[in-house]
Amino acid sequence: MSETTTTTPSATGTDFEREQSRVFADLIKAQLKPLSDVLYARYLNAVEYPSDEAALVSTLAQGGVDFAALRDPWGQPYRSRFSFQRETTGSNS
Repeated sequence: MSETTTTTPSATGTDFEREQSRVFADLIKAQLKPLSDVLYARYLNAVEYPSDEAALVSTLAQGGVDFAALRDPWGQPYRSRFSFQRETTGSNS
């Protein structure tokens, strides 16, 4: 009589998604480093960040980064999203 061995994959859909983020993290970080460097330099010089996409594109272009040319690992363009948070001083006056 012969024995049959069945192997079940151990990776689940969730494990796979987490693995993708680890696989692409270094690539994405490297792709976005020039963008991050330009924004950080702008903040050091002007104490402000771009507040909309037009300002972002302009700031990056001044720093030599073409935002429209940046693509994620799947070939899709990156999209900008803006949010604002006010700092509170702790005083109600």
